[in-house]
Order: sequence, then C-alpha cells, then structure tokens
Amino acid sequence: MGQGRGMAAGGRSICVWTMLALVVAFVSTAQAATLRVPVNILAEPGESIYVPVTLDNASGVLGYYFELDYDPTVLEYVQTENGNLIPGTGWSTPEAYDVPGQVSVAGLGSEPLSGTGSLVVVHFQVQPFAANEATSPLDLGEAELNDGAIPVSTQDGQVTVVAIVEMRVPAHLTRKPGDSLAVPVIVDDAAGAYGYYFEFTFNNAVLEYVGAQVGGLTSEWGGPVVHDALDGHLSVAGLGPTAVTGAGSLAVLEFRVRDTAEVGQTSPLEFGFAEINDGAIGVVAHDGLIEVTLVGLPLAVWPLLLVLFAAGTLAVQRRVEAKSALTEGRADVTCDERRVTCREGSVTCDGGGLTCGIWSFTRRRVSFICDR
Repeated sequence: MGQGRGMAAGGRSICVWTMLALVVAFVSTAQAATLRVPVNILAEPGESIYVPVTLDNASGVLGYYFELDYDPTVLEYVQTENGNLIPGTGWSTPEAYDVPGQVSVAGLGSEPLSGTGSLVVVHFQVQPFAANEATSPLDLGEAELNDGAIPVSTQDGQVTVVAIVEMRVPAHLTRKPGDSLAVPVIVDDAAGAYGYYFEFTFNNAVLEYVGAQVGGLTSEWGGPVVHDALDGHLSVAGLGPTAVTGAGSLAVLEFRVRDTAEVGQTSPLEFGFAEINDGAIGVVAHDGLIEVTLVGLPLAVWPLLLVLFAAGTLAVQRRVEAKSALTEGRADVTCDERRVTCREGSVTCDGGGLTCGIWSFTRRRVSFICDR
C-alpha cells in the first residue's frame, strides 16, 4: 500500500510539472511577437520613403531595441519617429544611432503597450543617382522586447529602385486638311531603356496613320514594330541591341490630316498602356491634341487677330498693284511695300486692284488674304 501511495504521489508530481510546463508554454506563446518591415518598397531615385517597423502583438511592451541594416549606396538615413502604437504620454522620442549601413533604435515607456501597429517609422532618402532596379535590404538584426523578457521574431524587407520616366507627345498641334504630321514620342530620361511598348489612340476620322520611324535616341535600333488596328488604335514596340539614356524621342509616328477633316475638328493623341524594359521602368504618359485649322493657327487666335486688325494695329495699305498675272495657282503683289502671295483655293487674284487683310505670320513672313 505504501508503495502504491508513493507511486501515486510521484504520478501527481509529474502531472503538476506537466501542467506548469503547458501553462508556461501557453503564456510564452501568447506573448510572442513579430517585428517586421514591408516586404518590398518601390521608390524612385531621390524619393523620400517612410519605413514602418511594426509589431503584431505589443501586449505588455515597456521597451524595445532593434537594429536595421540597409545599403548606404541606395539609401541615406534621415531620422526615426514614434509610430502609431506609441501613446502621446509616457513614452519619449526613440533614440536612434546611425552609422552608414545600420541604424540602431531603442525606446522606453512608463505605460505598457497593447495591440498591433508601428513602433517607429524610419525615414530614408533614396540616393538620387541610384541605378534602376537597384535594391537595398531592410534587415532586422538583433531585436529585443522588455530586455528579452518577451520573445520576438523578425521579418525582413527591401527597397527596390524603380525609375519613373515621363513619356509625352506635343501637347497641341495645328494642321490643315491634307497636311502631313510627325508626332515624336519623347521621354525625359530613357534611364537605360533597351525596349519599349505603348498603345496609342487617335481620331481615325481626322487622321490617317502613315508610318513610324526611329527616334533620336533609337537611331541605332531597328524601326518600330507597329500594329495598326485601322480604327484609330496603334500598338507600337521597339527593341535595341544597346540601352539608351538621356532625353529625346523613342519613335516618330507619321500621320496625314484627312482631306475630309473639317476646320475645328480635333483628334486626341492619347497613350493607353505604356512600359519600358518590360515594365522594369515605370512610365507616366502625357497626351496631346491636334486641331484642324485653315492655316495652322488655333481657332482661338482668330478673334484676337480680327480685333487687332480692326483697331489698326495690323492695318495695311488697301490699294495694291498686281505685279504678275495668276500663274500656277498664285499671284505676287505689292502691299504697303511688302511682297505678298495670294494662293488659289482661298482667294482669287487677277491683274486688277486688290485689298488686303491680315492672314497669318507663319514662316517668319507676313501673308495676307487678298480680295478684289
């Protein structure tokens, strides 16, 4: 019987220790926390970035310490601020010590934390000359909560540099029916481009697509590959043996204003999807517009010209003398001691007296509408 009681006592002892172990394990598991940074942050050269260092279980935390490693050729440390887990009182500004490549951060408070959120936010500046697709680790090294009393695991991240290129066409062009039109596709910095693709939309009732040529930046590449859907939609791609950098045109799209286009009609010159280097370089595209006019002047300019002419600002001598008969669709006349040309199709000129009104100021010369 005594032996039986001893075995029973020993069994109870084992059970007690097992239960205590389970309780300790449960408490440790409940208090375990993970300190993490974003898995991948995309940023441009020269951009300011703010890296939240988050804690997914801050229950009972009165202090913390961690080290964050980074690549100083890609990032420059700026400062560290309290995150949204830190109350307005009871906690001071975090202490941060930086040597190029590693920042050590510590914080201490009188009120225990709770919940999930950011302990701190670390401010970096991406180096202005960081190469496209360059990366910097954001590695959490040594990390402690409450001087090690609360177990903590870490999850690292990184920053990837993505160049953003501005792609554009001329914002506003004016042409007459029948005119040819070259539309350069310009980038502000090719940023090491070896290929591009974009989709382009225009008004097929106003413009007729003619062809495409290499641009100034891609003169050593083969010509662009263009798919014309024949409904005002183009898909344009280019690929070269060597990367190009700097500002200039990637391609030149050639159009013709249809003879049937009416004065005042417009056509958008709009980008759809656009990318460089299969998306490795981001693109922000800026659209343009073409306006159909009589002589290449926007319609908004005409009222101003009429006002100036009526006020006498652009007045000319009304009596002119024909110097030659109408020949090959034009006649040259003298108006206020200036040589002017009247072209067939807009006016009719003969050898009699003519009166003149202002027409335009194209190609650095004064032209006139001449009527009998």
